Amino acid sequence: MKKRVGVIDIGSDDITLNIAEKRNNELKNIETLIRDLSLGQDTFLNGKITYEGAEKTSAVLHGFNQALKEYGVSETVAIATTAVREASNMPYFVEQLRIKTGIDIDVIDSSSEKIMIAKRIYAAFSDKLDATTLLVHLGGGTISLSLMVNGKITDTLTLFTSALRLSKQFESRGSIDHLYYSDVIKEYLEGYLSEIGKFLDKSAQNFVITGSIVELIVKILDIRSEKIDIIDKVSFNELYNNVKKKTPQQICDDYDVSADTADVLLTAIVILNRLIKFTTAEKMYCPHITIGEAIAYQMLFPKESEIIDNRFAEFAIISAKNLCQKFQVNAEQADRVAETALMIFERTKKFHGLGKDEKLLLHLACLLQNCGKFINVTHHHIHSYNIINGLNIVGIDAAQQKILALIAFYHNKSPKTDSGMTTKELVLVSQLSAILRLANSVNKSYSKGFEKIEASMRGSKLVITIYTYKNIELEKWSFLACAPFFREVFGLEVELAKRSVM
Repeated sequence: MKKRVGVIDIGSDDITLNIAEKRNNELKNIETLIRDLSLGQDTFLNGKITYEGAEKTSAVLHGFNQALKEYGVSETVAIATTAVREASNMPYFVEQLRIKTGIDIDVIDSSSEKIMIAKRIYAAFSDKLDATTLLVHLGGGTISLSLMVNGKITDTLTLFTSALRLSKQFESRGSIDHLYYSDVIKEYLEGYLSEIGKFLDKSAQNFVITGSIVELIVKILDIRSEKIDIIDKVSFNELYNNVKKKTPQQICDDYDVSADTADVLLTAIVILNRLIKFTTAEKMYCPHITIGEAIAYQMLFPKESEIIDNRFAEFAIISAKNLCQKFQVNAEQADRVAETALMIFERTKKFHGLGKDEKLLLHLACLLQNCGKFINVTHHHIHSYNIINGLNIVGIDAAQQKILALIAFYHNKSPKTDSGMTTKELVLVSQLSAILRLANSVNKSYSKGFEKIEASMRGSKLVITIYTYKNIELEKWSFLACAPFFREVFGLEVELAKRSVM
């Protein structure tokens, strides 16, 4: 029997179970069960999930457990997104569900959700659309955008708003004349959408959109296809013009949706109407991609997923270098430091056991550590920390972003055990910042590059050799200041040597 996997997605307006298997080298969806349960209404209005909401969620999960057994599913992943993540009683809610249903739920941040969906979209479209493409995911609590240029994702942006969030915020809609409701939404969105103008250098030529509300729009337009739905701009504009003046009850009656869905639908259509204006596209591509499908693909296609992961690591470097230009970082110096740091990382691998994810964070830290100088050279490590925490870097989730910011913060001083980090975070930040500081020390001078720098292990000693005819007195001084921390973290002696070249 083929391996079958299940993915449970506890979203803001429903709970979904996807059951899938690998068939003819493609992901085949065997079953999709969707249960309406608007936890987002609880969270976005009251700040927490109600007792009734928790009980209903538990009942749905019990039903899903039975379906998983009937379909012979061998591996199941359960996730929760915005509505659960932002609930003040999230820990209690998740623990209650574990006890009552036996299901461990991973509450993922919006960046992780965005990355998983972006990877799946990239796999589906990277070889199909060669022009500049705007990728948009309408999530339950956020709108995520990625820019793909020549088959590479170069930039990303997350807007902390959504159709569901806005519809709940304007739930007292009775105080707003329905004739002006779409205009109110458009006016409210302007503060968010102005950021897209900064995000895009020029209009994108292609427009790809995903999200459960997109699926409903496709259903209303009756254009459902097997893999990728296509909404032409003319049909969408007709729908927009028809819907924007309707009352909620008219939307319910005309499109056979609930009152809650009617508000979300109208808000989503207004959002898409604004977003498509940032493109020259005459049609919207709507692939059938959900967070559940994206996770199922990772579970069933590990080799293919690893290739995509490697591509996104490349995109992260491209994204960081674009940010370096924005913050006027010395790119040549940053690249020299990165080359040295990555060499040290590889030579000491058996002493730290870190992998490709940590290596990527080290590379990004080399590039971005000095971005704070854009604000002020004095205490620039503090500015770098704050800037990095606010950046959108392709393929980097919230946990990774936190570590990256901390490495930059400690790139010129040692972390303290009472810094507020967990033990795991403290060790990782110390390891990567120790390597970064050593790489900085042997590239201390901004005015001169050396002919060659080598790193090698001699027993339990790391030897860094600079090949140059120039003096290295500044580098020696800086190196001596950084060596003790490196020795403390890795338990290795370190030495700086010079070899003259002609």
